[in-house]
Amino acid sequence: MYQPDYDLAASHWIERDRDSVHMEPAALKEKIESFIGAHNTCALATASADMVRNTPIEYNFVEGCFCFFPKVD
Repeated sequence: MYQPDYDLAASHWIERDRDSVHMEPAALKEKIESFIGAHNTCALATASADMVRNTPIEYNFVEGCFCFFPKVD
């Protein structure tokens, strides 16, 4: 069975990001909250052993918190 090397993966992304230009935290938070507020659906993925399940789920974003609820047709 495949055993992922999490340290190797983390070091790859840390090194790749080393010379990146980063946004100021307040500006980044504003962009993220704007994106989240413009949408109401996301994908919730979970995994166990060799099975991955991905379910679309609707949300409200209220006072910095996500409130998830199942989509009912």
